[in-house]
Amino acid sequence: MHNNNFIKNLLGFKDVIVTKILNTDNCFEIYLEMKKKPHTCPCCNSQTRRVHDYRIQRVKHIPLFLKPTVLVN
Repeated sequence: MHNNNFIKNLLGFKDVIVTKILNTDNCFEIYLEMKKKPHTCPCCNSQTRRVHDYRIQRVKHIPLFLKPTVLVN
């Protein structure tokens, strides 16, 4: 857990959970999760915690140790 806090502080993340870090030959992949929060339904505008679909997103980030970094959420 201490290692996750180091990575979060190094990259300047707040309110995220680092679930996995992969160090491949090509890049670092940092897997993140956001804390669950209520959302507004686009149809009825009521608050809900149930979300129909989450999509995995891969975002290029600044290089770490001269190696490309990808954030996966």
